[in-house]
Amino acid sequence: MKTKLLFGVLLTFLVSSCIKDFHGHGGHDINFTEKNYVYEGDLYSIYLDDEIEILDIKIQELEDIINNNQGDQNTQTDLEAAKEQRIMLNDELQGVFSLEQVGLRLPPPPPPCPRPRNCDFSGLEYILTDVSVEKIRIIFLDDNGNTIGGGTIDDLSTLPDSAGQINFSKLMINGQQGSVAAIQVQAFNSQGIEERNYLVK
Repeated sequence: MKTKLLFGVLLTFLVSSCIKDFHGHGGHDINFTEKNYVYEGDLYSIYLDDEIEILDIKIQELEDIINNNQGDQNTQTDLEAAKEQRIMLNDELQGVFSLEQVGLRLPPPPPPCPRPRNCDFSGLEYILTDVSVEKIRIIFLDDNGNTIGGGTIDDLSTLPDSAGQINFSKLMINGQQGSVAAIQVQAFNSQGIEERNYLVK
């Protein structure tokens, strides 16, 4: 009787351990290096920086047209809209949650990473997001726009020592082939609503 009971307890332990490992939540030995994780907030910041830079150029061009008395009402309207868009993007950039805000001292990736064209993503093991993200689709693309890795991740867990502010999961690259030219990101909240959809080049 004791042998059967002991066997049952052991079997239950083994099954629950295997289930935890299968879903990616097993174990607490998470080892971050400079090259084995990417934080979605960093990718989003790069995207916002690039968009702001594009708007700065557009604003300068429109102002030059107006200053040379070559503009019309449409030029002025476009200028005001571009300036308003730049303010919105700057506000969004300031609101991006940084890992340092929760005291996480992870080894930062060497600059200019995580810009796609300058980084080796072959060693990625983890994706990190702020806790507002419950599901993320991250796709790695080559120069021709072909998918060479990534996928959808919906098993995010709270990262230990992040004050409940950062989620993480194993990042499956699926045997990435070739160099990364761009990263497509879609981030969804707990209601399944798409919060962000952007392309980082």
